[in-house]
Amino acid sequence: MPTVFTEKETQNRISSVRQRTDDILDILPDDDIQKVLDYAVKLTDTTNNPFRPLSREEIIHELDISEQQIKEGKYKLADEVTKSLKEKYDV
Repeated sequence: MPTVFTEKETQNRISSVRQRTDDILDILPDDDIQKVLDYAVKLTDTTNNPFRPLSREEIIHELDISEQQIKEGKYKLADEVTKSLKEKYDV
C-alpha cells in the first residue's frame, strides 16, 4: 500500500527537496547550471516528445493507420518478435 502523507508532510518534503537543490546550485559553476537548465527544458519540451499526450483525434488517426497496416499484412506476431529478439541477442 502506498505511503500517504499529510499536506504538511508533503509541503515539508517539497521544501526539503528545494533546499537541497538550491544548495547544489549554489556550488555549481555557471556553465554547469546552464547545462542543468538546458536539460530541464529538454525534458519538458513536448514538441518532439514521442510520448506526449495525444488528443482523441490523434489516437483515432493512429488506430486507423494501424488497422490499415494490419489489412496490408504489415505486422508481426508478438511470439515471432520475441523469438527473433531472443535469437538475435542470445537470451
